[in-house]
Amino acid sequence: MAGRLRFTALLALVLAVATVASAATPEQLVDDGHFKQARALLDRQLQSNPNDPELNWLAARIHRAFGDLPGAIGYAQKAVQLAPQKADYHLTLAELQGRLAQQSSMLKQAMLARTIHKELETAFQLEPSNLDARWGLLQYYWLAPAIVGGDKSKARTMATDIGKLNAAQGFVAQAVLAADEKRTADVESNYRKAIELDPKNYDARISLAQFYYAEDQRKYDQAEVQYRAAVKINPLRIDGYTGLAAVYAQRSQWPQLDTVLAESERAIGDNYQPYYEAGIILLNNGKDLPRSERYLRKYMGQEAEGNAASLPEAHWRLGQVLDKLGRRPEAIAELNTAVKMNPYLDAAKKDLKRLHG
Repeated sequence: MAGRLRFTALLALVLAVATVASAATPEQLVDDGHFKQARALLDRQLQSNPNDPELNWLAARIHRAFGDLPGAIGYAQKAVQLAPQKADYHLTLAELQGRLAQQSSMLKQAMLARTIHKELETAFQLEPSNLDARWGLLQYYWLAPAIVGGDKSKARTMATDIGKLNAAQGFVAQAVLAADEKRTADVESNYRKAIELDPKNYDARISLAQFYYAEDQRKYDQAEVQYRAAVKINPLRIDGYTGLAAVYAQRSQWPQLDTVLAESERAIGDNYQPYYEAGIILLNNGKDLPRSERYLRKYMGQEAEGNAASLPEAHWRLGQVLDKLGRRPEAIAELNTAVKMNPYLDAAKKDLKRLHG
């Protein structure tokens, strides 16, 4: 399950998009994070088949990626109504309701928790061997209060049961629980065991790389190895490139950074998330602010991919870069643009007030 417990020339871009889209189904595009491409295909298909349950399920995931939670829930509910026997549809609806709960009052959270638990149990009963259903219940048992069915003992049992179905995923589950309990050595060892059993497990590679990259580790050499392995496993997913860009930006390795950004753009021409990630790191460490400006402007040159930083956020961050460069009028203009695009972006409002002060 995604998010367990935790993006040259116009002709080149068109060809890159067409190549990926022609080689993948809408579901594969969604799984690999190509939400813009999937949306373009799906919109046409939904017009012709509005009551196709799978299309509604995919639409739910796409709307979720672009931040439209009400729309996503509507599509997920319709998918469940059309095909109540499909475990994956119940799982997506449960996940979306979980996101809604995070934005809700305590009373509504309690009400939603029971609905979420019901959807997860339904998915599990429909397909007991579905690993995502077991992952969903593991998360619920681990995170939910006891009054609505949370039970860490059940979560540990579920992690063990996941391992019985898939040994590598069992180690990943143990790593996730260890991370939440800050058992650092167990996190690393379990992810390594998962990769030993399944060397082509992209998500385990990314998770281990993120572990090494984290503030309390800063083992950038080891993070680089895992991110590079992930890119080799699936060069059409953005996470590996984004991680490598972050590593090279942290270490001020400009030739390597430029190389991986070019690799990413050739492979995934419609997702500039690695540019954004590198730009933010350079903003924060102040090592090369003009480079940060270039990367953020590059990122704003096209529509943001789903689950990536929004364009208002990018304008806000560019405003911060320009402020640090001493170009206050330009910084104010960028911050005004960010607030105009997203009136709820309080961080940009705060910076704008400071600069006007």
